[in-house]
Amino acid sequence: MRPTSALAFALVALVAGFGLSSCGSGGDIERELAGFDLPYDPGPPGPTRTPGPTTPPLPPSGDLIINGGFETEGGWVFTRTRYPAGYSTEQKRSGARSARLGIVDGPDIYSYSSVFQKVTIPADAKSATLKYWTYPMAENLCPGDQHLILVMGGHRKILAEIKRTPSNERNWIEGSYDMMQFKGHTVTIYFSVVNQGCSDKTNAMYVDDVSLTYHR
Repeated sequence: MRPTSALAFALVALVAGFGLSSCGSGGDIERELAGFDLPYDPGPPGPTRTPGPTTPPLPPSGDLIINGGFETEGGWVFTRTRYPAGYSTEQKRSGARSARLGIVDGPDIYSYSSVFQKVTIPADAKSATLKYWTYPMAENLCPGDQHLILVMGGHRKILAEIKRTPSNERNWIEGSYDMMQFKGHTVTIYFSVVNQGCSDKTNAMYVDDVSLTYHR
């Protein structure tokens, strides 16, 4: 049975790895994330580790996100689902391309379109802020369609829900989130669009210029 609440589905599927076989997708979230290690230590932050001989120390400030503008192939993991996310040149806030999540054209099918990246917040950070730009597109939504921005931990646990409600602004919108509660830990920044497959209209989101800046 398909859950009536998309957030409930995300919680069940992400945390418990529950597959919805009757939805036609066989549990996309379980398949797309179960093979990835998303570590999170719930204990108190410890002291900053002494870097090994081949690990350069972190500078006093910087950006923890790799390839935040999606201009190269590094940093991000695009999960394999029925309609995977990917790089796009159709909409971009800066540079030559962005990340496209969801279905812009073509038939609507039940699927998650997701991209994520793991980061470690320095234990001695004085500030740590996630910033991102999204270009949301959503018409004639199905119940349960979502635009997700999550902070996740081990066992696909949702630590923070930044966004889940779709919108149809069709403009670049800046967002930010204070990451200081996660200092000293490794977490996963997760962007996704959920299509429930009951509409022939667009439900998608472009993401660009993602950063996670810290100061020590």
